[in-house]
Amino acid sequence: MEKDYYMFLKKLIKTYVVDLGFLQSVNNHISNKNFYQEIYKSRASIIKNFKTTGVSYESFFIWAIYYQKLSDNLFNVYFLEKKISLFFFIFSKIIKNIFFILDSLFLIAAIFFLKISFPKVKKLNKRALIVFTKDKQRENFYKYFPYNYFDLFLEYKLFKYKVAINCNFLEIYKILRFKFCNKSIRSSIILHVYYFKIYFDSFLLINKDNSIVLIREGMSPITKMIYEVAIANNVESRIYLNTLIYNTNSFFPVHSVLLQHKSSDYYNLLRDSNKRIINDNPNINWRLYRRTIKNENIIGIILGDFFNRRSLQKIIDTQLFKSIKKFEDYAFILRPHPQESSDQTRIAYYNNLVDDCKNVSIDNSFDPSYFISNCSLVIATCSSTLIEECAHSGIIVFRYKLFNNTDINDDFFRLTDLVHYDVNNKNIAECLNRVILSRKKVTKKNFFSGKPKKFIFK
Repeated sequence: MEKDYYMFLKKLIKTYVVDLGFLQSVNNHISNKNFYQEIYKSRASIIKNFKTTGVSYESFFIWAIYYQKLSDNLFNVYFLEKKISLFFFIFSKIIKNIFFILDSLFLIAAIFFLKISFPKVKKLNKRALIVFTKDKQRENFYKYFPYNYFDLFLEYKLFKYKVAINCNFLEIYKILRFKFCNKSIRSSIILHVYYFKIYFDSFLLINKDNSIVLIREGMSPITKMIYEVAIANNVESRIYLNTLIYNTNSFFPVHSVLLQHKSSDYYNLLRDSNKRIINDNPNINWRLYRRTIKNENIIGIILGDFFNRRSLQKIIDTQLFKSIKKFEDYAFILRPHPQESSDQTRIAYYNNLVDDCKNVSIDNSFDPSYFISNCSLVIATCSSTLIEECAHSGIIVFRYKLFNNTDINDDFFRLTDLVHYDVNNKNIAECLNRVILSRKKVTKKNFFSGKPKKFIFK
């Protein structure tokens, strides 16, 4: 019974409180054109009205502020276009305000009566690369650089909370003011950034001369804080890009030095940033995967939707599975986004999707190596870093496109050259037969040249 209440509350928060969460309950979506209009409008508003760089809570949480703005704008558009009901609109506003009140009360209590017992700041004996990872495979890029490294996340995990009166009233005012202006940002995350900044300031005080900061592009508020504080202290810092596409929806400081893959020309849309090219993809051992003999009877499928448009994704997935049922002699490995593996509703959805398909299995591991090393061909319905990694590893990539005006993450496919074929319900059977059954060889572009070279900071 308690578990049922917990699951109900979790779903309620994810749907009505989390930014863009309402999209998972919408059955009729606006067109991609209107959707991206709201993206551009939201970004323009952020650039005009908020601090995207510098040592401030606005800068640290700029991505969260952007998604909050985008969610509010889309919510209003969906309501005006009658995609959501008046009841849904009002109920969502009420739930968000209730959550804001409760979360604010928690913040006030915590900021006044909670402190952290810091681990002792370690003195670095040699120059080291400062990173903040959660030990995921995609975060091992820092091992590509020929430096000792110091992972701040390991120190972050050692923090202990204790009850004590906080007398820093100026900082309390800044935090409460920021929370009041950004209602959907959780207080717990704000507190983590506040306390960890105290530790990082102390860390730089004794290690400034031996530090180089390298942060991954998926900037959480804590990693954004680390980057901005390091820049403010004249510590050499870099941002490593490991996703597929950056466009006008990106908020990197104009003074950033961005490290990008040679093949990723679409990063050039970040015209104001100083870019350095890495002639490699250090996330995966793609050279090994290119030499691996793959089973020609195994096909991978990459599914998902970044914007939580569950109903739209269901239509696309259902149609795709109707098409692949014709290929009984082939095995299919379904790979949802790893974040969905912790969502019981999504797990049930994918299980139901493959229930009547004996030749389909689900790979929901966080490590994509099994998927990459076994698939000879991949069908993708959405944008994913896994598509780039598959292409680098010599796997034939198909794009499955069902709709013209609401296609999932269409901008990515429009700009990338990683896809070998575009397929839909009409030509997927013919295309698969031509490529697989006839064993027709497809030119597998080698994106990088030469042996991997370690990147040296200046």
